[in-house]
Amino acid sequence: MKGFKTEPIRIADEETGEWIAIKSKFSRGDTDWIRDQYIALDISEKDDGESKGAARIKTLGHATLLLQRAIVDWHLLAEDGVTSVPFDKKLIDELPEDSSLVDRVLEKIADLNPTRLTKNTTKGEAES
Repeated sequence: MKGFKTEPIRIADEETGEWIAIKSKFSRGDTDWIRDQYIALDISEKDDGESKGAARIKTLGHATLLLQRAIVDWHLLAEDGVTSVPFDKKLIDELPEDSSLVDRVLEKIADLNPTRLTKNTTKGEAES
């Protein structure tokens, strides 16, 4: 089946030798997980267990969600430019906002998943 069990793709920075590997295609589960993460609803309770009658809605960053689901490996260097940073999904949230490599990864995710995402994914917009 086309798109099933595809190999990851590496997006590299030729200058530094750093690279980030991403899934070459999102699965239905990936897409569902991303959509399920957009909004979190928190209904606080009083100490006695009764509702306060208030709710808090938290929206999560779309670009970060895409990176969390797509990145499967990397070769990144610490600030010193020498020390390799081991791949850890928990560190994805700490990727620099102004990284051209990360921007290229987000663009590639959108290119590889045109039926699920728009080209404006890096700006936090998704198809309805």
